[in-house]
Amino acid sequence: MWSQGSSNAPRGGARAVRALAWMLLLTGLPGAAGVGGAQEDTDAGPDLPALAKIRPDIEFRTFRFSTDGSLVVYAARAGNRQCVVVGEKVGEEFDKVESPVLSPDGKRVAYAGRKGKRWQAVVDGRAGPEFDYMGSPVFSPDSRRVAYRAMTGETWCVMVDDAKGPIFTDVGIPVFSPDGAQVAYSAINGRRAFVMIGDLKGAEYDIVGSPVFSPVGRQVAFRAKSEGQELVVVGGKKGEAHDRVGDPVFSPDGQKVAYEARKGRAEFVIVGAKKSEDWDAVISPIFSPDGSDCAFIAQRGGKWFAVQGTQASEAHGMVDALVFSPDSRQIAFKAGQGVSEFVVVGGRRGMDGLTRVEAPVFSPDSRTVAYAAKAGARWRMVVGDRRGVELDWVGSPVFSADGKKVGYGARRKLSLYWLTIPVE
Repeated sequence: MWSQGSSNAPRGGARAVRALAWMLLLTGLPGAAGVGGAQEDTDAGPDLPALAKIRPDIEFRTFRFSTDGSLVVYAARAGNRQCVVVGEKVGEEFDKVESPVLSPDGKRVAYAGRKGKRWQAVVDGRAGPEFDYMGSPVFSPDSRRVAYRAMTGETWCVMVDDAKGPIFTDVGIPVFSPDGAQVAYSAINGRRAFVMIGDLKGAEYDIVGSPVFSPVGRQVAFRAKSEGQELVVVGGKKGEAHDRVGDPVFSPDGQKVAYEARKGRAEFVIVGAKKSEDWDAVISPIFSPDGSDCAFIAQRGGKWFAVQGTQASEAHGMVDALVFSPDSRQIAFKAGQGVSEFVVVGGRRGMDGLTRVEAPVFSPDSRTVAYAAKAGARWRMVVGDRRGVELDWVGSPVFSADGKKVGYGARRKLSLYWLTIPVE
């Protein structure tokens, strides 16, 4: 989805691009009360210095801001040529580029680009080997390594730091271990599927899902299908068979795994050796930061609920973007009813009158929640009872380490900013 330089930007904040960028403090000025009693912050006027200016002759998509504020990158198109723009520097032209990826430390940029029928990974401005097709690059957690899936002819491999892995019929998206030392991915040879961890091939199944590493150590879990039944495999050990299972999630200490499952018409969540009550549908289990609790999204009778432990929220038409507070005591999520969306925090419904909200984010002390919100055609950042200025697009909120400010990327017309709102 492309946007013309002078038109509204694409919807922002989806899947919550975690970014902390250039800090510009907006001082509070008197203004009209916000929707639902929220206090409005000062306007970001044209005299405010921009992080970058967008050329008026290009179309753009998917802004990503660096963690230290020194960088903003996005994919752009001028005529029938595409490129990646870093700040205001226009990169090499391609027939097509995928959205750029920033490394976790915000210092490196990678993306996939195509010229004619050949694709290349471009990392830090340097183009790699050519392939018939490739996936988007993935950075390791320490930002030092890069991996991606690539196809030549009818076979696939995983490239890690320009080193070519084994050849297979197909491969999945590579995943780095928390220390960046290992890479795991799903693979298919002929009609048999398995997980590769480095050069080690796992047991064969009919189907396997994407592997996930434990937050501690190098244990890997994934879902698999064999003889018509699905199960979760953790550290090479098979779990109980079900009609369907979802991708597993590790607890922060790596001691437990949670996943959604179905038997017959009932769906439920498995947490370690325990099973939740039955629902019509369940999705997205998450652990609390201390690992003592699990929450998930559930549906019954056409209504959706957020479930924390054994307690379900009130019913909504939609529930998404479930998150625990850092102190593990409460959850927040986005919800919808009809054409309205809102955020629910600890069971309390937030600001009304919004047509769209993005994923809520807790402050480090768990006392404040921030999120991007849209009313009509304009976006704002909401921080507790405060709301930011109207803009054409805003990104995901990021709290400062001390929790006293919230930073976020924004666009007004052809200018890109990093703005902050004080937390009171």
